[in-house]
Amino acid sequence: MSASLEQLDYLETAYRSDKPIAERAVYPMGLWEGLMRQGTPLPLTQPSEKVSTTAIADMTPSEYRKVNQDPKNKHNDFFWTETKLSQEKLSGWTSIYLNLSGLAKIMCLFLLPFSYVVIFFLAFSSQYFSFSDLIDFYLILTFYFLLPCSVIWGQFELMNRGYFTLWFLKAKKHYELNRKTGMVTLYKGNGKPRFSHPFHEFDCILTSSPTPQGLMNYGLFLVHRYNGYSFGVPLQSLMPGSPLVAEYHYLWNMIQAYMDVTSPMPDILVLEEARERDPTTREFDAKGLRGTALNMSGETAANKGDLLKNPRGSHFWRNMSDEDFEQILKTIAKSQ
Repeated sequence: MSASLEQLDYLETAYRSDKPIAERAVYPMGLWEGLMRQGTPLPLTQPSEKVSTTAIADMTPSEYRKVNQDPKNKHNDFFWTETKLSQEKLSGWTSIYLNLSGLAKIMCLFLLPFSYVVIFFLAFSSQYFSFSDLIDFYLILTFYFLLPCSVIWGQFELMNRGYFTLWFLKAKKHYELNRKTGMVTLYKGNGKPRFSHPFHEFDCILTSSPTPQGLMNYGLFLVHRYNGYSFGVPLQSLMPGSPLVAEYHYLWNMIQAYMDVTSPMPDILVLEEARERDPTTREFDAKGLRGTALNMSGETAANKGDLLKNPRGSHFWRNMSDEDFEQILKTIAKSQ
């Protein structure tokens, strides 16, 4: 990969693992950063083709094709492209709204129908209830309970089907890692940048803490080396919690491979279509090197037949069935 940055269409700030890093004075650490740095630091290294199979297991080929063919996704804008890796965060109102919607659904389906029936029988079996009282109770239940609950539940169903989302429930951008510029940006709750710095100025910290069940809960954060920020970039949001600490090391390797413009992007499903649009990755694939670094035993490769042939084709992941995808991830996990 000897081409210049200009030829590769990357900015001067893009991260290069072969470029010396100019260190500068470290800002005094705050309490949060001091606690964070009590975790295990993971160094910047020359990235390999190892991937976190836990992080990429949720996006199956069938799910990818469904999203890719969705007319609402006109630009095929996945969260991970040849330019940026971005994550969004739900609004703080979301949990309150979900609980309220669940309560409204229960009210509409069970509690209110039951109340209508009970009041109906009371009106005809009690001397203290008249027909006008029945109408008054029905009006109260309808206008003050049934209609509001129906609106809340109905809006939730529309949002769940992708038709209408209230402005305060829309997800906000949480952080972004940009391959082309080499910048890491963390955003505030209102979607405005909190800070933005070059990738090489961050330390990756692996944290661990025991759960009430006695298992280990891991976290992976990017902490800025030179400022005493009380915020870090939570890379563990890229995958569901895993009890295997090795998966977090593999995730860090994937992040480094993605940000390092001297290396091809990680060979994963969500990035497969973007490989031809990234200059370094396209050059790597053109040389027939894709997938050749995978250490596979002869018996395993023979059992998988053409699925694990090297080099991999341009649609290696996208043309795969979900069943084969699951088996391939298991095979890769064992071989790493």
